[in-house]
Amino acid sequence: TIASSHFVYCVAMPATGKTFTGDYLDLIHGFHHVDGDLAFRSQYTPEMREAFTKMVEGGHRYPILKDFKSSDDIAEFEEYWGPLFQVRVDSALEAAKTNDKVVITFADGFQVQRDFVFKKLKEGGAKNITLLCLSMDQDKKLESLYHRAVRQCDAMGITVGDFMRMGEWEGKGEPTMEVYKSFMNRPGALGIFSVFEDLPSHAKIVDVTNRDVTHIDGVDAALGLFRSGEESYDEIVKQVVAMDHKRDEENPYCMTLFPEIEKEVKEALASANTDKEKKQIKRRASSLIKLELMTGRLSITSTSSDSNANESKNMRRSSLIITGKIE
Repeated sequence: TIASSHFVYCVAMPATGKTFTGDYLDLIHGFHHVDGDLAFRSQYTPEMREAFTKMVEGGHRYPILKDFKSSDDIAEFEEYWGPLFQVRVDSALEAAKTNDKVVITFADGFQVQRDFVFKKLKEGGAKNITLLCLSMDQDKKLESLYHRAVRQCDAMGITVGDFMRMGEWEGKGEPTMEVYKSFMNRPGALGIFSVFEDLPSHAKIVDVTNRDVTHIDGVDAALGLFRSGEESYDEIVKQVVAMDHKRDEENPYCMTLFPEIEKEVKEALASANTDKEKKQIKRRASSLIKLELMTGRLSITSTSSDSNANESKNMRRSSLIITGKIE
């Protein structure tokens, strides 16, 4: 039942290992994993659509919701951002009806929103809730962000350099890891994900800087879990990565939620000559959404009119979606 279930809310900065942790807890310890990005993916419900509508409405009415920097900036606007977090809460409560362990993962850096999740879980009948935070050395975090960008760009058939040039990078060719890290370490480079407010005293913090077995050992210790040890860390990683890839294949990011991308994709599909080209276009678009959300360069409060303010960026993105490179 909901009252007897253990809920874990896992938060961290981008590229720290939230999704990995959620999938690990699912695979090894039988948790039901509620991926915080579920609302951005294709299999959304009317409730998700309504939640997005409210957030976009809020962005129109109150510009601060497009570029907030603290909990104080958004505390009074819960009616606009709250529905998106309620979607995650409702998914977790529904899962708890048939699972006694549930984990939600999301890059939630603002305490007012973490408090919202806890409050709504409790209102839904949850009694046992743990706030789990993953921490990582900043340099290692940027290195992880680089390797993730390389993997995802490679999967799309585009270069990291072209992805960066779609933004504000003016370099030539391919960036080295150090150049990428320097670029992403600029103030505000990760958008709202640049902020991660202090945690409450009850939070369980696990340092995952080493990116090795100490990550899952630390998570187990923080949650009071026991792992049999029958499978090696490398075997676990392989299975967890496969789960993430399967999720991306089966539930791609939904371009219709982002007007600035939807228009570009429709035009690209109209000019495609084969089904293979159309499939590649849709795959690139989904992966670009994931990358841009991860780096804070895409907002659900974006609108078609907003996109006109950065025509150069849109043209570069369109080129990437159609051809896989900036021409």
